[in-house]
Amino acid sequence: MGTSIIVEIVFLVFMIILTLTTNVITLLVIACTDYLRNINKVYLYSVTISDLCIGVFIFPFALYSAVINLYGTPEIDPKLCHIQAYLTVVLFLSGLYAIAWMNVDHYVAVRKPERYKVMMSPPRSLCWIAFAWIAAISFCCPPVLSYSEIDQYYTEVYLCAVNFGSEIPYFISAAILALLPAFLVLIITNVYLFTHGFRKKQKMYEAVLLDVSSRPRNYQINFIVSSIYAGTWLPWCITRIISYYVIIPDLIHFLTFWAAMGNGFYKFFVYITMSLEYRRGLQELVRMCCKVRRCCCCKPENRNPRQITAPANPTLAATRILTKPSTSGPPPANV
Repeated sequence: MGTSIIVEIVFLVFMIILTLTTNVITLLVIACTDYLRNINKVYLYSVTISDLCIGVFIFPFALYSAVINLYGTPEIDPKLCHIQAYLTVVLFLSGLYAIAWMNVDHYVAVRKPERYKVMMSPPRSLCWIAFAWIAAISFCCPPVLSYSEIDQYYTEVYLCAVNFGSEIPYFISAAILALLPAFLVLIITNVYLFTHGFRKKQKMYEAVLLDVSSRPRNYQINFIVSSIYAGTWLPWCITRIISYYVIIPDLIHFLTFWAAMGNGFYKFFVYITMSLEYRRGLQELVRMCCKVRRCCCCKPENRNPRQITAPANPTLAATRILTKPSTSGPPPANV
């Protein structure tokens, strides 16, 4: 038992490092380079910040819970458990909405390029993503405001889960309203990739719209990201449902859940493998870091203006001093 917990602790530490590192790199590529110009940066910022917050707030809580579980039964502060369960749901929903909006953005850009700048302008994108975050925050407001409900501790994954309690009808209706539109958007926008219309638009981009020719490619990349997202969460959902009727080993719970939570850093490897723009932005970021490092290492010479350096050839210096015209006497007479 102790050996398995140690392995799980090492696994969590590895995931924390990967999640924080990859998302910080992605944020720097977005902010410091201009290579991701054919991706809506508002939505990319949102999904990256959501993943980074998972690495900052959720993973360390699980690591802390696993460490204290190594020495006995964990005693988690109820308030801390309450906050962690709420943040997990909020960050999950915000990440899902951001991926869905990125799909919509690529769908509009490829299918209606002449109207894209109007339909997906930066102010409108900010409004849509702000609405998505408000919806994610509001989803769990009733159980958060009614603190009398005690959150459930999900022992197998070392996290707290929101306790539905007497609010099961609310959660069912809210889940339908919150999750169903996002899943429908992902299905509709991803199905368009396999139509004749998309292939026709792709050829048009490659032949005419050369400045934004990477748009169809970015659309396909986002399809891979959303497919990985759905494919990693589905096994855990099935495991969770079956566990109410059949006893499932704790390791299955742990692996399926944290494999799904690994979506926080899967995107980095998808981008670096499939996106030429992302690789160029990463190379530019490395060059910028190398320049900053060189500038920090190149220290200016400490020269004292009062210090007189002895000339290498004293005879030549004396000759220059003797032949230098005097400026103190009267000016020479004109002949």
